[in-house]
Amino acid sequence: MAGGQAVDTTFKIDPLSPFYLGSHDIPSIKISSISLSHSNYEDWSRNIRMSLKSRRKFGFCDGTIKKPTEENLLAQWEVVHCTIVRWIRNMIDPSVISSVPFVKDAAVLWRDLEEHFAVVDGTSIHSLKTDLANCKQLKGMSVTEYYGKLKTLWDALAIHEPPFACKCRRCTCDISSQATKRLDNERLHQFFMGLDRSLYSTLRNQQFQLDPLPTLNRGYHAALQSERLLHCDAAPSDVTNVMAFSVPGVSRTPTDWKAIREKEKLERRKFFCSHCQVHGHEVNNCFFKTNKFPDWWGSRPRTLEEFRRRQGGGTGQNTPASGSASRGDSIVHANVAYTASSVSSDRLSGTCISWIIDTGASNHVTGDLTLFFDTIVIPPRAVGLPNGKQILASKIGTVRIDNKITLQRVLFVPHLTCNLISVSQLTTDFDYILQFTKDWCLIQDRSTRMMIGAGELNDGLFMLSSTPLSLVNTVGWGL
Repeated sequence: MAGGQAVDTTFKIDPLSPFYLGSHDIPSIKISSISLSHSNYEDWSRNIRMSLKSRRKFGFCDGTIKKPTEENLLAQWEVVHCTIVRWIRNMIDPSVISSVPFVKDAAVLWRDLEEHFAVVDGTSIHSLKTDLANCKQLKGMSVTEYYGKLKTLWDALAIHEPPFACKCRRCTCDISSQATKRLDNERLHQFFMGLDRSLYSTLRNQQFQLDPLPTLNRGYHAALQSERLLHCDAAPSDVTNVMAFSVPGVSRTPTDWKAIREKEKLERRKFFCSHCQVHGHEVNNCFFKTNKFPDWWGSRPRTLEEFRRRQGGGTGQNTPASGSASRGDSIVHANVAYTASSVSSDRLSGTCISWIIDTGASNHVTGDLTLFFDTIVIPPRAVGLPNGKQILASKIGTVRIDNKITLQRVLFVPHLTCNLISVSQLTTDFDYILQFTKDWCLIQDRSTRMMIGAGELNDGLFMLSSTPLSLVNTVGWGL
């Protein structure tokens, strides 16, 4: 009975009607995985809204489904409302349920919850945009975890600021697609702004040099690929093995360095560019294909033909190393022991402030944190000094010495001021060649033959010189 009048028991409701309740639509089920608390209304309401829309029932909450006048549907109207009320109350935390009024109308309940728990749009938008600006990939956080944090913030912001779309449905300018593309570009910039710069700065430069810009999904996929390569490059022993800053009487032989470079070449051969026919990168990141060159490219040739001619007929395109925190060496040597007899141990353990060009060092090292352009924290690594003591390297990052020399993957050792430039790392990261004379060490770009820097012999060590390069006698390289 409904209103004292008989109801047609043979009346059937179309399964596609919002008034239809199936056998699985029982009042006791939970339609979401999130329970409403004092601080999660946006996430909770979004999940409830989606669940009800999937059942064609949200119209009962927002009032778009009007109360029917037909007697049979009127009875079902009350049943559906009571069922939705139960579903919503099932998804409210026990600590909150006592403050929620008990009503039989889903629209009244939904409006009451919104008034009690929804934060004013202006406050929510400001808070979400602040969180987006501060969202960074922290130490130890994977790209997937970082992207997940951003995606949660984007989804929450979309509730308060939905994308612009044509409402008249008669536009011919395709404004909806343009608005969607602009939003995707904005999110792509936000994604790369928060990525760890010490690891993904090269990738970021490559992606933003493409025209048109890649989509957010393509950029995310490129970051995942770069992350996998970084994991492949890092050896498990890098974290736990003790490293030596100075090892008297021990140095790497040319055969050792050759083996290291061969390993790195094998890693680069995993990628192949169909444009320049070179291993080490893909065609969408080829500088000669996109005609977009990074700042560090300098005055190198910018056509494939000229570059090959300079290389003596070769087809190689050299790119800087990925910002990996390790080159796979189990021990970092800064072997300056061959000068120990003529240089005091104080000079080697931290009183000189110049940069030493060291042929025996396998990594750049400094103790001045203010020199770094960017850094990341690494697990503490023991570094041995010539006097037998050990100190710990705590960070790694990028140091820009001048407008021509930028050192990557420099180890930071607190309280140490003896700065070392590793010859092997310098020639591996960049296409440089070095030649030593009795007084000078000259650093030159192999492709352009442009002088990059020079080291002057001082107390048995080659110290990076501030002397203008025009005053340094150039050496014929015979290449």
